[in-house]
Amino acid sequence: DVSIQGSGLESIGYRAFYNCESLSEIILPKSIRIIGEEAFKACYALGKATIPEGVTNIGKSAFAWCDKLPEVVIPSTVTSIGNYAFSDCDSLKKVTIKDGVTSIGAYTFGYCDQLEEVSIPGSILTIGSETFNECKNLNKVTIGNGVQNINYRAFYNCENLKEIILPNSIRIIGEEAFKACYILGKATIPEGV
Repeated sequence: DVSIQGSGLESIGYRAFYNCESLSEIILPKSIRIIGEEAFKACYALGKATIPEGVTNIGKSAFAWCDKLPEVVIPSTVTSIGNYAFSDCDSLKKVTIKDGVTSIGAYTFGYCDQLEEVSIPGSILTIGSETFNECKNLNKVTIGNGVQNINYRAFYNCENLKEIILPNSIRIIGEEAFKACYILGKATIPEGV
């Protein structure tokens, strides 16, 4: 376990804890603003990571391949979640993105096979390309009013997605956004798309 102390620490740098295979829990101080690229990538045993309010940026692949991570809560202070930030997290079941987050990169939660539920706030204007690609157990998606664009293959091959209700704010649904969602039985698409 790692508890990072110090009120002045604002950034976890590139690959700071990369491939720390036995790391099971991290506690970050409230002073942290940036979690750098690949900071905790391949921490296969990481089962708990609390991202404190105040963090503004989660870098590319920051938590990718954290196989034991069951849940992620993205605080409202985060403005940007980098590409692949939580991709290939094999145990990730629930993602909560707080209102205030404005950007989700490509493949951010791609290949999270156990992901079942995600809530996307209206503060996010665009759901990036392939953000939830191959999330085969994803069955509940809540998209807040304010989201305008769902990019290319955003929900590609989400085999267990049964229903999607899109908010009135949606303007663009990208190519193959819901392709290979085999049991999708109901899609409510608002006027104006």
